[in-house]
Amino acid sequence: MQKTKAALWEFLQGLGKTFMLPVALLAFCGIMLGIGSSLSSEAVTDGLPFLKAEAFHLVFTWMANTGLVAFTFLPVLFAMAIPLGLAREDKGVAAFSGFVGFAAMNLAVNFYLTARGVDLEDEKAIEHYGIADVLGVQSIDTGLLGAVAVGIVVSLLHQRFRTQRMPDALAFFGGLRFVPIISALVLSVLGLLIPLVWPAFNGWITAVGRGIGHTGVFGPFFFGMGEVLLRPIGLHHILVAMFRFTDVGGSGAVCGDDVSGALNMFYAHLDCAGAPNAAVTDATHFLSQGKMAAYLGGLPGAALAMYHCANRRMRPEIKALLVSGVVACVVGGITEPLEFLFLFVAPWLYAVHAVLVGLGFLTAAVLGVFIGNTDGNVIDWLVFGVLQGSSTKWYLVPVIAAVWFAVYYFLFRWAIRRFDLRTPGRDQEPEEDAGDEEGPAPDAEKAPARELVAGKYDAVAILDAIGGAANIRSLDNCITRLRMTVEDAERVDGARLKKLGAVGVIKLDGHTVQVVIGPQVQSVKDAIATMIPVG
Repeated sequence: MQKTKAALWEFLQGLGKTFMLPVALLAFCGIMLGIGSSLSSEAVTDGLPFLKAEAFHLVFTWMANTGLVAFTFLPVLFAMAIPLGLAREDKGVAAFSGFVGFAAMNLAVNFYLTARGVDLEDEKAIEHYGIADVLGVQSIDTGLLGAVAVGIVVSLLHQRFRTQRMPDALAFFGGLRFVPIISALVLSVLGLLIPLVWPAFNGWITAVGRGIGHTGVFGPFFFGMGEVLLRPIGLHHILVAMFRFTDVGGSGAVCGDDVSGALNMFYAHLDCAGAPNAAVTDATHFLSQGKMAAYLGGLPGAALAMYHCANRRMRPEIKALLVSGVVACVVGGITEPLEFLFLFVAPWLYAVHAVLVGLGFLTAAVLGVFIGNTDGNVIDWLVFGVLQGSSTKWYLVPVIAAVWFAVYYFLFRWAIRRFDLRTPGRDQEPEEDAGDEEGPAPDAEKAPARELVAGKYDAVAILDAIGGAANIRSLDNCITRLRMTVEDAERVDGARLKKLGAVGVIKLDGHTVQVVIGPQVQSVKDAIATMIPVG
C-alpha cells in the first residue's frame, strides 16, 4: 500500500512537471502575441503614428503570428511533452510516439464519425460531438484532456515496449521502433471509443464550469487560494491546467469561433480586434491579473518584514537571499523562494497567504481588471496591461499591490515577533557548519564534480546531504524544486541542505522528497545527475 502511494505521488508530480515545457512556450508566445497585437492595433498606432510605417507593421504582425504557435497547436504539444517528460530514457522516441498517438486517435475519431454517416458540417452534430478541425482532420476536439490521456497512455507504452523483442522475421520492428507502432494501434482503438463517451463527459465538464461560473467572483477566489495550497506538494499545475485549457475555466464564442479554457479564450481575443465579450472577461479572472496583488506587492512586503525582523548581525547574510526571491517573484512570477521561507516555520501563516492570494483574484475581478497571461509578474502587467490601453485598468494594479504590500508587511512583522517565528536571520547562529566539521564529502576527490553550481550551490555536498547516490531512486526537477524518490527519506539531512543554500525540504512520505532550490535548480539537478546512475 505504501509503495503504491509513493508511486502515485511520483507519477502525479512527474505529470505536473511535464506541463511546464508547453506552458513555458505558451508564456513566451503570449508575450510575443501581446506585444505584436498591441503595437499593431489602431488604438496604439493612432497615438504613435510612426508605428504605422510598413516595416513596423510587418515586424509586429510577424510577432503576433509567431505567438500563435503555442495556442494553435497546444493539444499536440501536450501530447508530446507528457511522454517526453515522463520517460527516463529514449525521450525523443517517446515524444515522437506522442505525436503519432495523437494523430492516430483523431484519425480514428474521423473514421468512426464518417462510417456512422455523421454529417460533419451539421450544426447539431458539431454541437453534440464537439467536432472541430484538429491538425487538418475533422475530429472531436478533446482539448487538453484528450492530449493528457494520449500522453499518459504513450508514456506507459513506451515504458513497457521500448525494449520489445520480436521474432527474427519481424526484428526490424522491435525495440524502440515498436513504440510508435504500438502507440498508433492502441490510440487508434481508443479513438473509436471517444465518440461514444465524449458527449456525456463533455457535458459533465461543462456543468462543472457553469457551477464555478455561478459562484461569480468567488470562483477566482477559490481558484487562487487552491493553487497556493497545492503548491507545496507540486500538484497545482494540474489545477491550473484545467482552468486554463478546459471548459472549467470558461467557454464561449471569440471572434466567431467557439473556444474553451481561460487562457485559450484570452489569446484568441488578442488575435482579433474589438472589445472582449463577457465570456472572455469572466475567463480572464482566472489568469495573471489575480496574482499581481500578491506577486508585485504582498510577497515583497513579506520579504521586507522578514528582513526587518532578522537579527541585525544576520541582515547582511540574508539580504541577498531575500532580494533574489523578490526579483524572482516580481520579474519571473516564481514565488517558491519566498513562500518556502515561512511555509515550514509557520504553516498557518502560509494558509493566511493563500487566502490573501485568493482575495487578490477576487479584488481584480470585482474592479474589472483585464490582464491575462500566466505569470502575474511585472512583464505581464506591462505587456498585457499597459500596452493594451486603459481598457485593461492596468492603473489599478499598482494601487492594489501597494495595499497588499502594507497588509503583508504589517501582518508578517506582527506574526514573526508575536510568535517568535524562525524566519531567516532569526534562528540560532551555528558555531560551525556541520558539513565542515564532518570534513569533505565522500566524493570530494572527484574534482570536476566538486565545482560550484550557479555560483553558490555545492553539488557534491548537496548529494551527500540527500544521503548519497545510493539513496536516490529517481531524480527530476520542476521550476524551483528537486523532485526525488529515495530509498529512505530519513537519510535526507534537511538542516544541512538549508545550510547549503536550499530554501526548504518537503518529505511527502517515506520515499518522496522535494528540495526547494530556486531558479537555479536545473543546474543543480544536472550537476547531481552526473554523479548518480539515474536521469
